[in-house]
Amino acid sequence: MMARSAEKRSKSVLLRVLIVAFCIYLCISVMGLYGELVNGKEELDSVLAENEQKNAEIAELKNLLENMTMEELVEHTARNKLGYAYPNEQVYIDASGN
Repeated sequence: MMARSAEKRSKSVLLRVLIVAFCIYLCISVMGLYGELVNGKEELDSVLAENEQKNAEIAELKNLLENMTMEELVEHTARNKLGYAYPNEQVYIDASGN
């Protein structure tokens, strides 16, 4: 009788240890997945912000195409993108960023 009771206790203790170990493993796994989720959300926010910026640039370019003649568009591009100016023209750059 005593042998069975001791054997039952050791199995019960072993089962409890295995259950606790499994719960700890699950907690660690969930924390890792939560970290991945947070990183994924940050990356998504970054991509969405970049997408919004690109859409604003596209809207600006569409506006330029719709409202300017070809000559005005070429002049605008040369001045703003390439930094060209007319001869003897003085160009002032606002360094304040406003």
